[in-house]
Amino acid sequence: MAVELAALEQAILTLPAAPALVAIDTFSKYTAGLDEDSNTEVAAFLSALSRGVREQFKSSVLLVAHSGHANETRPRGATR
Repeated sequence: MAVELAALEQAILTLPAAPALVAIDTFSKYTAGLDEDSNTEVAAFLSALSRGVREQFKSSVLLVAHSGHANETRPRGATR
């Protein structure tokens, strides 16, 4: 996860200007190895993403996640 975030930050630094919006499609592809059901791990990732992109570059972040839980009335992953 830290490697992916560092690579994203480096890629943004190569741009002539910070993007207004950074879209991450999809959460599961971008966070390989992260336990989506772990509130602690997900919270740590979201905090790092916020610091590394949103705060550093003043960019909005759009995080795409797909449903896929057996219970189709709620999204998969951490819920608290």
